[in-house]
Amino acid sequence: MKIALVQLDADDALWRTAAIPTVLALSKAADLVVFPECMPFYKVGKQAPSIKQACQLLTQYTHKHSAFIAGGYVVEDEALRNAAFLVYQGKIYGQYFKRIVWQDEPIVVGSSAVRFEWGAHKACIPLICADAAENPTPVGTCMMYEAIQLGANSDTPIVVPSYSAGLTQAMWREALYFWSTGCGAPVAICGISGQSRVTYQDGDVRKHYGGGGSAVFWPDGSRTRQSSKRGIYIVDTTTGISEYRRLP
Repeated sequence: MKIALVQLDADDALWRTAAIPTVLALSKAADLVVFPECMPFYKVGKQAPSIKQACQLLTQYTHKHSAFIAGGYVVEDEALRNAAFLVYQGKIYGQYFKRIVWQDEPIVVGSSAVRFEWGAHKACIPLICADAAENPTPVGTCMMYEAIQLGANSDTPIVVPSYSAGLTQAMWREALYFWSTGCGAPVAICGISGQSRVTYQDGDVRKHYGGGGSAVFWPDGSRTRQSSKRGIYIVDTTTGISEYRRLP
């Protein structure tokens, strides 16, 4: 499977629904195009769309061959959720919800893991950012078992849209290696480049999101190079060959 990882800047001009067709056109030949977490729905509170509105916006855009994963903050029954949607040929083929850390939503194993399927026998297992960071932990082990039960293997990768920092650092790499080697599946993570205007608290320090790190982690314990550059990274999970394409 060819996966296109779209690494946008944290405050990118393409961070909007209307930019999706441009990116899909530049990602031609990819089976799956993965946008970062919260692309395009990054607004919270009253500005977050309902799930129905989000689906209507995303299904306006289609590509003959490529499926894509996009999403962000949406409202479900008055509750704010962080969602990833699989869109293929103008239809929603699946949705996955992440825990929202700052709402103290725990990961409940067995309640939300899904398998995305589309086209001619193509599939992946979606996670969103902090879900994948739950390793090595007992919860992470249970989540890996879930992924294996759903079919994660060399032909069915685990795909992680992220809006984070430090993807090239030891903590994140260790977690992603646990997922790839433990499940025997490629793990593709899509991060963001640049430096965000907003910050988050990490201990006694406030930090910015960004810095890149999009890559594929392989079951043998290796990985593709993690780049900080804005652009599209297309990786063939069968051959391991990767290429870089510029964004406008």
